[in-house]
Amino acid sequence: MQKLRITKPKAAPASPAPSTPAGAKEPFYLAKSPAFAAVQTGLKALKDVADKIPVPGLKEGTQALIAVLDAMQKTSQNTSDTDGLAKRIEDLSEMLHKATSVLEGIASGDTPLSDGLRGRIDRLTKAWVDSALKVKDLGSKPYMKRLIGHDGNTRAIADQVAAVTWAIRSFTVDSLMAIEYTLDDTRSFMQHSAARIEGKINEILVGQQMITMKQDIARGVLPHAVLAPYNCNEKLRPCYPGTRVDVLTRISEWAAHSANASEDTGSESSKLLTARVFWVNGPGSAGTGKSTIAYTVAQTLDAEHRLGASFFCSRDILECSDPKLIVPTIAYQLGQFCPAFGHELSVLLQASPDEAFSVIPRQVEKLLVQPLKAVREWMSACVVIIDALDECKDGGATSVILSSLAMHISELAPIKFLVTSRPELSVVNAFKVNQLDEVTQRYILHHVEPNVVEADIYQFLSHTLQAIQRTGTLIG
Repeated sequence: MQKLRITKPKAAPASPAPSTPAGAKEPFYLAKSPAFAAVQTGLKALKDVADKIPVPGLKEGTQALIAVLDAMQKTSQNTSDTDGLAKRIEDLSEMLHKATSVLEGIASGDTPLSDGLRGRIDRLTKAWVDSALKVKDLGSKPYMKRLIGHDGNTRAIADQVAAVTWAIRSFTVDSLMAIEYTLDDTRSFMQHSAARIEGKINEILVGQQMITMKQDIARGVLPHAVLAPYNCNEKLRPCYPGTRVDVLTRISEWAAHSANASEDTGSESSKLLTARVFWVNGPGSAGTGKSTIAYTVAQTLDAEHRLGASFFCSRDILECSDPKLIVPTIAYQLGQFCPAFGHELSVLLQASPDEAFSVIPRQVEKLLVQPLKAVREWMSACVVIIDALDECKDGGATSVILSSLAMHISELAPIKFLVTSRPELSVVNAFKVNQLDEVTQRYILHHVEPNVVEADIYQFLSHTLQAIQRTGTLIG
């Protein structure tokens, strides 16, 4: 960096002060302006900070800035000349304040003095020294030359003030951007670390789950998701009385129809009665009532001893989002529904304990089809409910479950399946398989007639307001 020597300028020959014509405005002295005083204060603060920062050239750069300020004091005091300089001074004062704030962070140790920051400070001080050298050249000219070229000198000094201001602005912006980049890097690192930690925690939970499952098998109990049944989730609620009448009526008719009825599917009504699978789907958003409908059906069928099993998927519960636990859990509950089925499962586990951990198609074959074939005459007609199938963590496994059911759907009678889900691509494609499509009755919630929706809303509001009224009466 070029060294700047600040020398005291030679005294100019005394000259009489310019007279002010009558009626003329009082001359404006830049050195007495509030903006100029603010810059002087800012420079003092900057000099104090610069003394505490171990960056070569910063202190010299501050002295160079003071030299530019001194040159400005000696420029013309004509108002038209100094108006532009005053504006530059205001900008300089603002930039000095911002730069000093950044540098104070460095001096206090809050901001680390990285190589990048050291380079930005170096560029800043070089710009200051360069401006000071140019201003010094103007001040070293003979008095007469300075007097003759006075207007040009004023503009030249104003240009240097602009250069100094721009250098400070660039330093401040670069520093703030560097901080932003650092924060972004830190944020990305934290997100990546959080994902890794979550992955490790999941591995531990899966390991614990595997230990529990093996302990169950050792006791002759099929591994299953304890929180998956409809009555194990406190957040689930039934439909309000008088709402969802259409879909509940259709499901009730479908569930009650004998599995041995004619398979004539020539009409929509006959397909409703003979379908082995009833699929309720709704819009992509949550809260459309699919789980509420499934809960209501499960509650009703359970009271009538026609609920074979229920698995309510939930991405918030590890075991309830594991697709490889769906079939074992259904089989376990069917074993409770039909003791003969449960006995066949126990025999199977004793002979082949690892079947519980096999791939999903084999689970369907070994844990559902094979035991059912042995006890079909003792198995009552029942419904298995799988709610929110799309909430399984492995989206591809949902289509595997459906395609596996499709392969054996005729062998699974007298069991029927009620499935609810969002119409996600993997689920929709699975239901397009011929074996499943032919035996599936669909109910699309967002195709319900508007008058039905209005009636449901009316019933809901009436029920809720009556409850509020009763509560208010009790309190009163």
